[in-house]
Amino acid sequence: MLINEYKIKTEYIRTRSGKEISYHRYKTMYDMKCDACNTIFTEHRDISYMKMNRMHLCTVCRKNNLSPIRQKINRSKENPEKIGTVRLHKNSRYKEIFVGIDSWHTKAQGHWCREHIYIIEEELGYRIPKGYVVHHIDGDKRNNSKENLIMLSVQEHNNAHAKSELLIFELVKKGVIGFNRMTKLYEFL
Repeated sequence: MLINEYKIKTEYIRTRSGKEISYHRYKTMYDMKCDACNTIFTEHRDISYMKMNRMHLCTVCRKNNLSPIRQKINRSKENPEKIGTVRLHKNSRYKEIFVGIDSWHTKAQGHWCREHIYIIEEELGYRIPKGYVVHHIDGDKRNNSKENLIMLSVQEHNNAHAKSELLIFELVKKGVIGFNRMTKLYEFL
């Protein structure tokens, strides 16, 4: 919550062509009250950010993401009967599974986890480390059976896709598949 707005003058000196020139600028400061812990803190962000319909959190609450208001809002949205529900993500071809807010699979922002990641993490018993991805062996992003999934490093994953492209070119040379210029896709002959 915005309590007070004021300007402070900052003065500094720069040397130009051997001369010291004095400059100053004004910075708008905002005294805010934390929406979570009611601590008063000072921000120097622009007014458009401060007036947006957002929660205003002090650095401690923002760092720890411990806002009781935010937690209450998130928990009120969670529906225990919904856990395990699968949906198809609207922009990608990946399936997602609802795991709830208290699941170790979710990051701070989510209730949903991509199904292939969820399956591998359940099998491993820990979160996928940074620098690793889940690869669909048959290339079908909707086939999330355990036999079709493998965890690879990013380098191994890129290498696997590059090698599969080489296989396609070999099959073109052997006359097994061809490139359809109308559909702009490879297809079996």
